[in-house]
This record gives sequence, structure tokens and C-alpha cells, in this order.
Amino acid sequence: MNDKNEEKAVVIELKSKNSALVELKPSSACGSCTLCETKPIRVTALNNKNAKVGDIVTINTNKFKTPLIVFNVYVMPLILLIVGYFTGSLSYNLFNIKMDKESFSATFAFLFFLGYIIIAIAITKRHKKFIAIITNVEQNN
Repeated sequence: MNDKNEEKAVVIELKSKNSALVELKPSSACGSCTLCETKPIRVTALNNKNAKVGDIVTINTNKFKTPLIVFNVYVMPLILLIVGYFTGSLSYNLFNIKMDKESFSATFAFLFFLGYIIIAIAITKRHKKFIAIITNVEQNN
């Protein structure tokens, strides 16, 4: 594994003619988080190498859009919390709401955040794509 985007995995299920469910094997790059020990990490991979169930394969995860994922998971929720708070504050001043300003602004921030989470989940479910490609079958079982 000379490419940092390559991981070892085991094919655990063939999904269709050209896709397989693989379970990643912990690598030395994982460190000591022990996430794999509690629940195995499984991803759907494009199977152009005709790997079979039980095969040990190398998968390339170049399809992971790491900067985009980081932005969507960490940055966007924070931005929307801030925008929601200030939108709530401005709305409070415009409409003379009978609630204290801080609570109203915090509620707006929460609603913006919750709206983003719901939209993000819907988009993710609708646009499932291969996130890995089997590049090599290393051991056939």
C-alpha cells in the first residue's frame, strides 16, 4: 500500500454485477482509536476486478472528497448556527416578538442547524455513489 488512499479490505457480500460490500481492515495509519473493534467499517466498492466473497482486496478511496466532507460536516453547521443566530436577532428587532431576544435567536440558530442536517441526510441518501474502487485482488479464498 504505497498510496495513502489505498486500504486493505475483505469482500463480505456481492451487491450486484459490479459492486461489492467490503469490510476495511485496520491499518497502521489508524492509530489507536479502536473504532474498528467496536463496529467494522463497511463500504460499497466498485468491483471491476471480479473479486469474490472472502477475497482480500486493495481498495482505492480517491472518490472520498475529503475537503468537501470536512466542509459539510464541520464548517457548514457552524456557519449556519451563526447565520441563524443573527437572522433570529434581526427578526426579533423587526417583528417585536414577545420572547426574550437571546432565546429567540438561539431557537432560530437551532432551526437553521436542524434544517441543514435534514437536507444533508436527504441529499446523502439520494446520491449514494461508489466511494471506493477495488484496484487489486490480493488473495482469493
